[in-house]
Amino acid sequence: MDVPAGLGERGLAVWEAMSGTDVPRNALVLEAARLADRLDELDNIIQGKGVLN
Repeated sequence: MDVPAGLGERGLAVWEAMSGTDVPRNALVLEAARLADRLDELDNIIQGKGVLN
């Protein structure tokens, strides 16, 4: 399965660990991966390391 574009480090890890051949499951995994990346961005903001893209 192709890796979706735009995933960050943590999102990519989630995708690689949980994706498979089940399309409905992959839709949920993709959203979980995006959420993981967004949480990392928010954590960086809280720690004063950057802003959201």
